Order: sequence, then C-alpha cells, then structure tokens
Amino acid sequence: MQETRGPLSRIDIHLIEQLYAAGLPTLLAGQVVAVVCFLAFGGIGVGAGVTAWILVFSLLSVTRLWRIGHWRNQLPWDGAKARAAAREYQILSFFAGIIWSYPLLVLSTGMNDMQKIFTLVVTIGMPVSAMPANAIYLPVYRLFMLPMITALLYWSIAISSALNAHFFFIAIVHGVILHITATAYYDSQHKALEGHFENRKLIADLSEAKSRLEAIAYLDPLTGLANRRWFQMEADAILEHNREKHQQAALMLIDMDNFKQVNDQLGHDAGDRLLVSIADRLNKALRLTDVAMHKSAEVSRYGGDEFMALLIDTEGQEGARKAVCRIKRMIAEPVSLNGVEIIPGVSIGVAMAPRDGEDLNTLIRKADMAMYRAKQSGRNQFCFHADLTLQNPGDRQCQQPG
Repeated sequence: MQETRGPLSRIDIHLIEQLYAAGLPTLLAGQVVAVVCFLAFGGIGVGAGVTAWILVFSLLSVTRLWRIGHWRNQLPWDGAKARAAAREYQILSFFAGIIWSYPLLVLSTGMNDMQKIFTLVVTIGMPVSAMPANAIYLPVYRLFMLPMITALLYWSIAISSALNAHFFFIAIVHGVILHITATAYYDSQHKALEGHFENRKLIADLSEAKSRLEAIAYLDPLTGLANRRWFQMEADAILEHNREKHQQAALMLIDMDNFKQVNDQLGHDAGDRLLVSIADRLNKALRLTDVAMHKSAEVSRYGGDEFMALLIDTEGQEGARKAVCRIKRMIAEPVSLNGVEIIPGVSIGVAMAPRDGEDLNTLIRKADMAMYRAKQSGRNQFCFHADLTLQNPGDRQCQQPG
C-alpha cells in the first residue's frame, strides 16, 4: 500500500484536511448510488449476494463517516495526526474500491445484458466521479481506483464472452487516462495552495515591514513610546473629539530634573536606562489613573529628556492634579544606575482644555510656560498654567495622596 514518506509539508496537511472536508458529501452520494445498484441487481437470482454486498457497503460507509467525524474533531492537525488520518483514509478507500468491484467480478455472471452494461458503467464511472473529492490527495485516489481497474482487466479476459482484447485495451487506456488526469488535478491543487501560502507569507511580510516602518516613523526607538510626530497627530484628533463632546483635557509637559548631570557623571548609557525607566513608570502611572486616556497618545517622549501626556475627561483641574501627583510619586522611586542609586525628579507643567486653549499648539505653549515656572520654584514641582499668577504656585503641591 502506498504511503507518504518523509515529513508532511504544510500543503500536504492542508490537502488531507480538504480530503476529509469533502468526505461527507462524497460518501453520501456513493451510498445513494449503491442503493440504486442494489435495486438494479435485485432480480438476477443471487439475492443473497446482492444483499450481502449492500450491507457490507453500508457498514463501510457508516464506519468512514464515523472516522471522518473523529478526525475532524481533532483539527487542527500536526504532521503526525495528518499522516495517521491520511493512512486511514487510504485503507478505507481501498476497501471501498474492492466493494465497488464486487458486482463486476462476482455478480455479473448471473446478469442479463442490460445489467452487465449497467455494472460496467458504474465500475467505469465511479473512479471518474470520485476524482474531484479523492484526487485532492493522490495516494487516496490511486488506492480507490486500483481495485476497479484491476476488476475491469480481469473481467475483460476471464469473464466477458467476446471482444476480450478490445475490452482489455480500453480498460488499460481508461486506467492510464484516469491516472494522468488525477495527477494533473492533484498538481493543480498543490500549486494553487503553494500560491496561496506564498501570497499569505508575502502579505505577512508586507504587514511586518509596514509595522517596522510605522515604528520608525511614529515610535521612539529608545523607550518605545509615541514620538513627537505620532503624539501630535493623535492629540489633534483627541482634542477635536473633546470639543465635540464638551470634555475637559489636561496636557502635561514632563521634564526631567538634573538629567545632564546623570549623563555627565554616569555616562550616556546610564542616561538612556534612566529614560527607559521613566517611560515605563509614566505608562504605569497613567494606566493607574481613574481618568480615560487615548491608548496611542497617553504618553510620548517629546524631546531628549522631555515627555508629554494628554489626559481626557479629567473632571477638571483637581482630577488632573491627582494624576500628576501619582506620576510624581511613581517617578520618585529610587533607580540604580552603574551601582549608584538616584531618586529621579521631574518638573511638570499642565495646561487645561478648553480653559487654557483648544488647539494643541496653544496648550503646549502654555504647558511649557507652567513647566518653567515649576523649575523656577525649586524643581521637582508642578504648576498649572492657571496658577502662574500666584506668587508661590508650589503651595498647591501633593500634600495628600492623589
């Protein structure tokens, strides 16, 4: 019995899965044809043989349907399961071919001329009709076809009463044509799947390339945060949505304190690690806030040691203050850099929309003014633009948990 050797390719596995998908309608159609044959053979004087034939055929059909359900319930298959499923389908198809050959080999001796013609048509036609379903996986079709072609050759020599050589030649030609056609059909299915998988790989490669280009264009390569370009695009859209919904928003400009000293004293590698740590803490702090934030614009590395965040629906300045205090507390946790423990600090300027402005450029300009006021107030402070007129905006810092 023919068996596929070597590891099964992804295409072979897919073809075997298609074989099982086409099995149900094929078996049901074959059972209908078998019932019609049983009715046609009923009056030939060998009723017990005909009855036994239809019973065995029906039992095989039920068994194959059961096994099809069994294997399809285990989808998706790996190579081992696909090989086992293919081997089983080949064996059962071989037995099906033997059963289809039985009427021509055994029952035809008691048939009249019309019944013999009918039997010949069925025996010749079954491999043809089964080709679209079974030739999906060529080894299955070959084993299904083999018993019937063998039966035709034997019948033409040992059973037919005339034109033996002519029948034998036609049976050989019929078998060769079926084999060539089935092979061409299988090859076409195989090539179609090759093209399908190649196209899928090409699409995946293009998608990956697009993602890499987007990452280069819109993400900061060091921290993985949105860069200035992406933040500006997203923030403009968010602010436009806010205006339509009449929601408040807070734009925070976050500048690290004494970052140059870290670079000068510990090296730029340490400075980079500090920036990555600050970026992670900003992300965590913003996720912990109880205000809604746009996932693509929640925080951005806007410049060298400068970050920016846009919070929407902040419930006014008090809601923004709580978020700022949470950010400051999380950033102030110690960081070890080259064996030196430092406590990071940031100065934060905040502009509120629509109070301080409705467009991004205006909010950035006013947040920048507030941030420089925070630095002037002693660093590691925050300031709202609305509080610039206060003599000491540092009086309104994080005295209580936020």
